[in-house]
Amino acid sequence: MMKLSSAVVRSNPHKQKSIGIAEEVSRFLEARGIAVHPHAAKADMMVVVGGDGTILFEKEGANLPIFGIGGRYSQICQAKENDWEKKLVEIASKGFSIDSRSMLSCSIGGKETELALNDVVIRSRDYHMVRLVLAFGAEKHDFRADGLVISTPTGSTAYSYACGAPALPPHARKLAVAAVAPHMRAFKPRAVGDETVFSVAPANHSAQVVIDGQFAHSIGIGGKAVVRKAARAFPLVSLPH
Repeated sequence: MMKLSSAVVRSNPHKQKSIGIAEEVSRFLEARGIAVHPHAAKADMMVVVGGDGTILFEKEGANLPIFGIGGRYSQICQAKENDWEKKLVEIASKGFSIDSRSMLSCSIGGKETELALNDVVIRSRDYHMVRLVLAFGAEKHDFRADGLVISTPTGSTAYSYACGAPALPPHARKLAVAAVAPHMRAFKPRAVGDETVFSVAPANHSAQVVIDGQFAHSIGIGGKAVVRKAARAFPLVSLPH
């Protein structure tokens, strides 16, 4: 177990309620002798208030274990708005361990994008279907769809699941891949080994690559996105048992 002696607290700046809870969290920790730092470099843990989307936004600069406080529909956060005090008391008294989650790396034309904790989506830039050429392993597929989603086990209960891909256990050595509304159901959703490398190229018009629903990048005809399991894992705080 790791001991908690200092923390950094982040919140969604667009949600007044999250800002208020973050202020409560800071006071709560300081009252128990845990230093609250403004900079992550000096902290043992990051507390993120605002839900899964806020965690996905903060993950780029987070080499710290993250403890998330979100609403009732959160899939990543360890605490809700009504029970975070109890869980932080447990961590303060007993310590915590790290739950490492797989992430995805994506490069477009050889240039790396942000890492994805949930998924990478390649989609049309407008309301027209995009023709995608998808290759992985010994397989090659050419089909029209609204897009394609590749997800980690953590993200497999979100967008890719809605598109028909299987939900995966959080630590499965798998990735999920599904087409978004494919023409004539041309590509069947599936799970593949996490060593799989995906190559995706738009063939009829430019497309957009979206990382965790947060960061968007353009990819033109003749361009290619390469998606694979990232070398770095995402550290979530695991509560003491």
